[in-house]
Amino acid sequence: LELMRHANHRCGAAIELLRRDPALHADAVGVALRDMRREEVVALVPALVRAGGLAAPTLLDTLSAKKTFVRQAAALTLASLQADAAIPGLLALVANESTTLWEELARALAAFGELAEAALVDALVHDAIPQDRAALVLAYLAKGGFAANVDELTRAPNPKIAVVAASVAPRMAVVERHLREFYDASATPTGPREFGKKLFRALHPDSPR
Repeated sequence: LELMRHANHRCGAAIELLRRDPALHADAVGVALRDMRREEVVALVPALVRAGGLAAPTLLDTLSAKKTFVRQAAALTLASLQADAAIPGLLALVANESTTLWEELARALAAFGELAEAALVDALVHDAIPQDRAALVLAYLAKGGFAANVDELTRAPNPKIAVVAASVAPRMAVVERHLREFYDASATPTGPREFGKKLFRALHPDSPR
């Protein structure tokens, strides 16, 4: 615990504490996580995944971190853990994030499949998310195996939902480019997606390179 006060040792100490007792130490690790550098965050992510649901409350709290890349890591790790409690927070971040990080958060939200779709539709009904951002989430859903669901939304009784669903097609090329950057070792994404690729490798070490 004392070592987590030191920048050169906090990541290793956090990993060890999560190995010993994630239920006891998750909150302390979350505090340290907010101050970590990018390379520390990437190194810590696999330990957070191994902690599973015990790390979820801390990661939910970390969605409000000041550093954009820490928020990004929390969002993508929660998506990897399929922690359903993260959906409202992720939806709010997608709607309100002022940087291009919102595109990465849209991908994280779409990982929740039909639960994300239901939350997104409700947000559209209540004007709680910009329509262009909702469309990108739907594009990720379509690419992730829910194309039939998105197609069904084009016939929704609510014209707002139908219009947004109908605008998904032009965004598919963007989604495909983003995903190709994660899977293709020769691709060189920039900005938040560059860090997102490192997180993707940490979260999915067995993925093809």
